[in-house]
Amino acid sequence: MNHYIKLVNFEVKRFSKLFLTLIIAVIATQITGAIVTSSLYVSNAETTMVRDQMTVSNYIQTYGAYSLQNFLFSEYFFLSVIFAAALLMIYVFFIWYRDWLRKVIGYLSFAHAAYSTQKCVFRQIDNNIAFYFRFNSNANHLTGSCESNYSTNST
Repeated sequence: MNHYIKLVNFEVKRFSKLFLTLIIAVIATQITGAIVTSSLYVSNAETTMVRDQMTVSNYIQTYGAYSLQNFLFSEYFFLSVIFAAALLMIYVFFIWYRDWLRKVIGYLSFAHAAYSTQKCVFRQIDNNIAFYFRFNSNANHLTGSCESNYSTNST
């Protein structure tokens, strides 16, 4: 658990500027969205009141007052949150891919180095074994031929 906390602390420190920028962008977009949706509501209310010759209280009774729901269901609120979530997901996958790629490349470089070393060691062993058998087979051949000659001559 301590390693997890250290990792989270490291990542937060590392990307605190990105997170801060993302938070500021979401807040600015939502404030802008609240201003835009409220001004659209007011302009729509004014045109409706002029067209239908209504008073403010009649308009509010008929269409309802501006509420937080008008803003929460606007695209300014949803798009800013979706944009922030998408950027965070891209960041998570980027970090995962970077770590995975580093691990795979590290494994492949280790495997390549191990394969090269293994190939060199086996080549050396093969040369030593070939030399050993070549030397011993010549000696056995000479010894074997002498023993066979000696044994046939003595009987």
